[in-house]
Amino acid sequence: MYDGGLDGPGQADPRVARRYVEQYLDQADRRYPGLGLAVFVDGDSVIVKLAAPIDLPIGRPGWDKRPVVAGSAAAFVVVEN
Repeated sequence: MYDGGLDGPGQADPRVARRYVEQYLDQADRRYPGLGLAVFVDGDSVIVKLAAPIDLPIGRPGWDKRPVVAGSAAAFVVVEN
């Protein structure tokens, strides 16, 4: 990339992206048991989706299950000549 540039947009490697996300979240699974993780790569973008059951300070009447909180984020890097 530094010597000859890129012939097109950079592409993210799904295996590398997942490994970095797992390393970053290594301690989170201990704090949030049941943490679910999904990593997707779409060209130059990496999308991370997380979900975990939580204990609310006040329960909701009629709910037997723990609520699940979910979120997602995406990141990308633009390389220009």
